[in-house]
Amino acid sequence: TEQARSGDPMAPLVFIVLDELSLPLLIGQDGLIDAEEYPAFAELAADSHWFRNATSVSDWTSLAVPAILTGRYPEENLPPAASAYPQNLFSWLGPLYRVHAYESAVRLCPADICEPLAGAAVTDSTGHWYAVLRDLSVVYRYLVTPEPWASQLPNIAMRWSGFTDPDSAGNDPQLTTIRAGMMFEGRMDVIRRFGESIASAVEPSFHYLHVLLPHTPYEYLPGGYRYPGSWTVPATDWVWWDDNPFYVEQARTRYLLQLKALDEALGLVLQSMRQDGAYDQSALILTADHGTSFQPGELWRTAEIGAASTADILRVPLFIKRPGQTRGSVSDKPVETVDILPALAEVLGTELPWTIDGRSPFSEAAV
Repeated sequence: TEQARSGDPMAPLVFIVLDELSLPLLIGQDGLIDAEEYPAFAELAADSHWFRNATSVSDWTSLAVPAILTGRYPEENLPPAASAYPQNLFSWLGPLYRVHAYESAVRLCPADICEPLAGAAVTDSTGHWYAVLRDLSVVYRYLVTPEPWASQLPNIAMRWSGFTDPDSAGNDPQLTTIRAGMMFEGRMDVIRRFGESIASAVEPSFHYLHVLLPHTPYEYLPGGYRYPGSWTVPATDWVWWDDNPFYVEQARTRYLLQLKALDEALGLVLQSMRQDGAYDQSALILTADHGTSFQPGELWRTAEIGAASTADILRVPLFIKRPGQTRGSVSDKPVETVDILPALAEVLGTELPWTIDGRSPFSEAAV
């Protein structure tokens, strides 16, 4: 039943945060997940509580993910690191669980709690400072190099560090550096290894994944194929879409192909969990930091009050499966991503040890 094993503070936990996934792009004309195009997402919806009106509290990853992991509204002056957010999902559950975490762009899990995903390498302190110096050298060159030669420097867009290493985004000094496939390299392989880590886990275990998919660059096709992707999206200037609907639809098609590839990868994770028996036993949460929009002449990723694209950008998927749950439900309650942590606390039958802004959508007091 839906409530089976609910309230078990030691139930296995799987927590997946996707990136740049807009809920409207998953929904068919009947208002439900399009099972033909996205069978894995539909499978999860059928087994979990789907909050169909969930919205992000920010359109920027460095603010949206900390909000998910703390239950608090974001503060723009804080870096997305454990030192700035000491009270978070990892510090809460770390003493109770064996934590396997893969973080992208945001580093909230302290090194003394999180284990790197299998196959990842950990740098020592000496290696870290060499990496810092290499990054500073790139920043210096950006400061002194005139255009157009600056375009030949390493691309540092969407990175916090690791500017000279295409396979790593570096890390906060207090945290473990996880290199394998970090940020945008090998993103599908990261999901595969994530599923394998669940199957081989020693109980009690908490598995966390934040992967930058279906985020740009658009480079994956269904069936495991990959084509030479590029950061360049011709129809946008990274803020506004072009007025020509042909170019915008071309970008949207590339996005949807990558979304279908992501669905296949998610299906493999669910299959791996079912084979090991972990699917039934686990609490499973899947959401996204924010969405995106494909409307000609409108904003692409920036949510502004009154803009036609804002609903697409802020509406995100939110599925919460209780341990033992076999029957899904659909709720149209207005839920924000800061409500996820209190919902998890209710599922586990425990309380969060700090003050939060969110409240559990399972609570009778929730609207």
